[in-house]
Amino acid sequence: ARGWVVHGFPTTSNQANTLEQAGYIPDRVVYLNVLEQTSVTRLSNRRVDPVTGARYHLIAKPPDKSEISARLIQHPDDDEVAIQKALAHQAARIEDLRDFYAEKAVEVEGASLPHVVMQAIESVLLYPRVKEEVVIDTSLQDDASDAEDAED
Repeated sequence: ARGWVVHGFPTTSNQANTLEQAGYIPDRVVYLNVLEQTSVTRLSNRRVDPVTGARYHLIAKPPDKSEISARLIQHPDDDEVAIQKALAHQAARIEDLRDFYAEKAVEVEGASLPHVVMQAIESVLLYPRVKEEVVIDTSLQDDASDAEDAED
């Protein structure tokens, strides 16, 4: 397999310059569009079982036993205040990077279900497009599956 993926780096145009000077020049840069409140909700509900190391999400993947729920812990970075601080810090720096990678940037709607977002990212990576926003309308997928169910 060829290629590489970097998550959360670079965070400044100086870092992006250094990366390119070192010979690491991305073909595409993917930005996920997610509302701040959606990010806060997703991140602040993450938990870990300190006994087993299993990861849970209080909304999307809650534990099935109350004894597990009782012992779950939240990482300090997943506290709402810490998340809002990190998002504000990121927002202050993102425009500089958007300018730096303007010709390589593709935006993906990140508020959909995780598997839908992953499909959009895979599509961008595997099938390069002209710079555009990739939006997947999940209501269309539901209509298509309903039509297939009706045919069966």
